Amino acid sequence: MNQDISRDDLKQWEDNFRSGKSNTFLQNSLVRHDLKEVYADRHLMQAAQMCFPEEPKIGDVMAQKQSGRCWIFAALNVLRSRVIDHKGMDSSFRFSVPYLYFYDKLERANFFLERILRDRGMDKEGKIDRSLFYYPVGEGGQWYMVKDLVEKYGLVPEISMPETYHSENTQQFCSVINKIVRNGAVQLIHMMDEEKAEKELNEKKAEIMYSVYKLLCSCLGTPPSEFTYEYKDAKGEYHVLRMTPRQFADEFCECRLGDYVYVVDTPGKNRPYHRMFTLKDCGSVWGKRGTYYNLPMEEIKPLLRAQLAAGETIWFGCDCANDMDRASGIMMDRLYDYQGLFEVDYELSKEEMLDYCESGSNHDMVIAAVKETEPGHYVWKVENSWGTEVGMQGRYLMDDSYLERYAFQFVIHKKYLNEKQLSELEQDPVALPANDPMGI
Repeated sequence: MNQDISRDDLKQWEDNFRSGKSNTFLQNSLVRHDLKEVYADRHLMQAAQMCFPEEPKIGDVMAQKQSGRCWIFAALNVLRSRVIDHKGMDSSFRFSVPYLYFYDKLERANFFLERILRDRGMDKEGKIDRSLFYYPVGEGGQWYMVKDLVEKYGLVPEISMPETYHSENTQQFCSVINKIVRNGAVQLIHMMDEEKAEKELNEKKAEIMYSVYKLLCSCLGTPPSEFTYEYKDAKGEYHVLRMTPRQFADEFCECRLGDYVYVVDTPGKNRPYHRMFTLKDCGSVWGKRGTYYNLPMEEIKPLLRAQLAAGETIWFGCDCANDMDRASGIMMDRLYDYQGLFEVDYELSKEEMLDYCESGSNHDMVIAAVKETEPGHYVWKVENSWGTEVGMQGRYLMDDSYLERYAFQFVIHKKYLNEKQLSELEQDPVALPANDPMGI
């Protein structure tokens, strides 16, 4: 084929398509139906059963609505499963997602403005860093961001800061935040060009931050500094508490978040296994940084089973865009055989999928149970945050093939790691670029 697409190329391709015996049937089917509906493996779907011999206690299914808050929902679902189990709470108990979301947005705005003051919005070559301005206050997040927020601001029950229209529909709301901080950043850059004093810069930053705070309060409500919480436990006994968010977190969190390790499976030439990593300029709370411990999946799976056997659920990040059927709740590699359907071969390794943007962690959920269906092969119960209208009343089945190919990030308590793994946690983390697949 020449450099450009010629008429001869088009004629040859059309002739080839028309000569294919099944292509007319394929075309007639697909112009009217979704690809997944036409070529889902029904045998795999019918074999899946949501029944597990043992599983930790989990709460009612939640719904993140039209928002990118899955990482907060997943983290709080893990924490509340311990509360339901250890505190004897009803399955309807929920921590407030908007409370942490409020402070995440406030901290990210501060993080962005601090980077502006540090770098003037420039890259290493002294040019405007457009990637910095593209989405300065983002939606997605990581486990360690939740950890930093909880340690700084605590937690509150859902009733003390419930959902609002804008917490459940975040696109417009986030767009306005980004307008505020972008415009504020340009003002700061002009002031630095004019060599304004540090005091003036800090005053301008405080002015910008108050504008963000005002917007957050207007759209999400004002976070409580102290609250009264009345509830009945699973036995029907009445309780009333008066406390601060920090006190509530200490009382109801039931675990030290710093004892958990961010374990990832992200193979790559610059990402060797058994090493610690961090990402440059990533996070929400300024001055904090998350670390990643890279392990091969064959070492991660025993850790997952051990934590579940002890009654603890697991936060994990995966690719929900590949081989995950939203409606039926099935997560299996090759659930859709597009290669067979279109007679193409696009088999990539997990490393290649990460490096060449074929896959990556784009959704966070909770692993809630596991069972062995045949020797050495496991099926995992997944708790999602998309409501009860999809999946198996909001929950999903994931088999080993999907876990190995499309799952990338896990939060594991360090007590389940062996001595060698614990010793490797002491390494100085290697700093990777912010856009490395490890953090995506």
